[in-house]
Amino acid sequence: MSLLAFYCLRGSRSPFVTLPRSSPVDQKMRQTLDLTGEWDFQLATLERGKEAEYHEGGKTGGWIRTTVPCSFDDAIPNQEFYEGPGWFRTRFQVPASWEG
Repeated sequence: MSLLAFYCLRGSRSPFVTLPRSSPVDQKMRQTLDLTGEWDFQLATLERGKEAEYHEGGKTGGWIRTTVPCSFDDAIPNQEFYEGPGWFRTRFQVPASWEG
């Protein structure tokens, strides 16, 4: 299993929404993995997340389960006025065909 974690600020563009444009040749050769689904979310600064090793799978308590793609409002109900950073993370299986 692999871990993907990223840090974002409320109001920043979601990596799930904007995808780079590619040529038809690139699209035929590129293999993709759909990562939409259940993710963990936590409000935390970049420094706090690094200290707790969120990007390494550390600190398992306090995470909110949410379905992505989503907005901060979806991930943290009743916090519509929150202005600050947060972390998303999920685990996924890399296809064996991608080895190498």
